[in-house]
Order: sequence, then C-alpha cells, then structure tokens
Amino acid sequence: MPAQDRATTRVAPTYADVPGFCKSATLNEIRERGHVLTPGRYVGAEAQEDDGEPFAEKMMRLVARLRAQQAEAAKLDAAIWRNLKEPGYDAWAASQGKARRDSAPCRQVRCA
Repeated sequence: MPAQDRATTRVAPTYADVPGFCKSATLNEIRERGHVLTPGRYVGAEAQEDDGEPFAEKMMRLVARLRAQQAEAAKLDAAIWRNLKEPGYDAWAASQGKARRDSAPCRQVRCA
C-alpha cells in the first residue's frame, strides 16, 4: 500500500457540529445564505443555561461591578504615572506622544 493511502486510512476522526464553535454546512445552506461564508451564519451560539437572575437585576449588578473596576483602574493608572514621574520617565513618554494630557507638567519635555 502506498504511503499516501496508509496516511488517509489511519485518519478517521469522528466529527460532530458544536453550536457556537463549528458546523458542517451543506451546499444548500450555503446557497440559502447567498454563498456568504461568515461562520456566525452557520455555527450560531451555544445554549446558555438560565441562571434565574432577572435581566434588569443582572445588568444593574454588572454595571456596578464595571464602575468599581473602572474606579480601581483609575487609581492604578494614577499610581503608575506617579511611579513613572519620579525617575523622569513621564517626560520620555511625553516625547513619544504617549503622556496623558491630564498629567502634571513634565520635567524635561513640555506636555501637550
């Protein structure tokens, strides 16, 4: 048996469509969708379990969490800029056009 035939006979994976990940579309499905091969048109989304939390409550909780994370991010950002300012790296960042516009004036290079 030639090497090519042996290689193809060994490979026999089992395939199954996985919602939200992969799908073997038929030619008819592809025709029906105007021959557009965007994966989302075929794979869909995987089923999500209902956690029982009402949507409005979940959104309020998630928005509150996002605001808390944004506040923490602002504190960390300010601490990083303070630490960069001490050795003068904020001036270098300004010269590279990366300094924050609301930061204090730089030592070596004028901020915009």
